Amino acid sequence: MATIFEQVSSNPALRVREADLRRLTLPDGAPAGAGWYSLACGTTTPVETHTVAEVWALLSGRGHAQVGEHTHDVEAGDVVVVPSGAVHALTNTGEERLDFVSVWWHPR
Repeated sequence: MATIFEQVSSNPALRVREADLRRLTLPDGAPAGAGWYSLACGTTTPVETHTVAEVWALLSGRGHAQVGEHTHDVEAGDVVVVPSGAVHALTNTGEERLDFVSVWWHPR
């Protein structure tokens, strides 16, 4: 199996409401997706729910995560698990950008 390296900064940034998103390229037909998000101070990802499960790995900054009926303060180094069907959002409550990688997949 070949190893794939990708320089995320070379991917064009998409604007997803208040978040900048750079999608990570996976092999064609991969049953998962991934993206690098960057939230400016005081901004929030869209409040959403979907059929995929998701994991966020926080790289920098601090914020407030909502997953279902639970809310938690989070910071760089934390990992947030979002089950399929859970309402979720992430707010940057810090004084610097909140960067995180999201990986999502369709649960079996």
